[in-house]
Amino acid sequence: MNDGGAGTDVRLRWNRSADGGILARPALSPYLDPAIPNRTLLASGSRLLLLLLACPLLPSGAPSDKQSFLHLAGERSRLPACLASQGRREGGVSETSDRVSHRHRRHRRPHGACAMNMLKKKALLWLVCAVIANLFVFFTMQLSRGFSSSTKKRGTPIIPASDVPFWRMDEPPKAYWNREQWRLERSYNPILVNGSQRGSVTAVSKHDANNSAPDVFSCEPNVRATNEVGDFETLPQSFRDFLLYQNCQTFPQLIDQPRKCAGHRPFLLFAIKSVIAHFDRRQAIRESWGAETSGNVTVRRVFLLGRPANPDLEPNLQHLLDLESKRYSDILQWDFRDSFFNLTLKELLFLKWVEQRCSDVRFIFKGDDDVFVNTDRTVALLSNITAPDKVQNLFLGDVIVNAGPHRDKKVKYYIPESVFEGAYPPYAGGGGYVYSGEMARRIHQVSRQVMQFPIDDVYVGMCLRRMGFAPTKNSGFRTFDISEKERNNICVYRDLILVHPRNPHEMMDIWKSLHSPNLKC
Repeated sequence: MNDGGAGTDVRLRWNRSADGGILARPALSPYLDPAIPNRTLLASGSRLLLLLLACPLLPSGAPSDKQSFLHLAGERSRLPACLASQGRREGGVSETSDRVSHRHRRHRRPHGACAMNMLKKKALLWLVCAVIANLFVFFTMQLSRGFSSSTKKRGTPIIPASDVPFWRMDEPPKAYWNREQWRLERSYNPILVNGSQRGSVTAVSKHDANNSAPDVFSCEPNVRATNEVGDFETLPQSFRDFLLYQNCQTFPQLIDQPRKCAGHRPFLLFAIKSVIAHFDRRQAIRESWGAETSGNVTVRRVFLLGRPANPDLEPNLQHLLDLESKRYSDILQWDFRDSFFNLTLKELLFLKWVEQRCSDVRFIFKGDDDVFVNTDRTVALLSNITAPDKVQNLFLGDVIVNAGPHRDKKVKYYIPESVFEGAYPPYAGGGGYVYSGEMARRIHQVSRQVMQFPIDDVYVGMCLRRMGFAPTKNSGFRTFDISEKERNNICVYRDLILVHPRNPHEMMDIWKSLHSPNLKC
């Protein structure tokens, strides 16, 4: 045995000898990590075991007479000197017994007593050797278990066999969105991009002939959608438009506010989704909870808009929007059709704007233009969040879990089975949620790895899932309103952050009541 074999697990395997005795032999185990730190301990133990193996082994059961001890000790030539000398004296006595007095024979030490005494000492030595050997085996096994804890079951090598691939290829999903996401994730998988243990990407993906990753920035019509969505022609026109131009994110900005975050670093930025015709909602927000402030706490506000969804059916209000922007400097508008299925696009364009125009903002509130927000309560809540890791990972809202797509075509949130399968990840209700400026940057980065989804709040939840996060539920967010009996109790709103929905008149009344000097709760 190599004394320096620190990576060797020495275990005892017991066998029967030819004459029925028990023999011990060391066995080498390959299942210990060779990089263990206790090389000296195992090496010393190996030497100790070799010494113990030199000891004669004791059969089971205790010796009962002189013959058993003599059998255990071996041949007579191996008897101690006292037995040999006494044997010679015995022979002399028998030959000259008439010359030995009775008194001398009575006080002579019997030869059996010497043998028994020596064998008792030897048995004690054997017992000590056996105890030490058992202790050594016990500690060796404990070390083996400790250093091989990374294996799932005992006897499994730590290093996997080279012919077993680490990456197992799954079959592509059937639903269109899931299949596109599957292709996109493969393009970001380093094993598939750089080649796996079995070969290149082409070799491992031969079961999918059309496996090229989608171009998440392409504005060309997506022919795949027409070919792979079985009921494409029966879908609503807005849904078909979404699928055809799902990846396009290149839209010119019609109205910008490049100086919105200049000067004092914004503590809180309100980003409110709106449409051109909702001037009354925007004005109510400006005069109530969305008012901009400076000083110790800097609050800024922007409204996010696109083009009219149905320009042939809606009046042209673009010139009024231009005047509104000049008056309040809070309009952000892009040249895309402002429909429900483009809310995800609006989210992505806003995140890009934040990265370019307002990258140092501390917190962002993003919501609809029919909500009431308790700004004072929101600022107080966010002011107490100071730990860098908590700020970095902040995402608060009315979190929805265990949800899935609606299959009823009459519902606004309808998603056909041919487009998406499975459950939604946890997500915050789109009525309103709060996240940090750092989180906004990270969501924008990871959005390149997540296919656009028709429902914007679900899509943000998908991006968080891709990052390994989930939004944090806060009871102050009531995106599904409060009970009817509490609706007119102004004191209830003091402890809330958001209530949805509320019309412009209700927003103004709640705000004035909360700031009334006569309020008593």
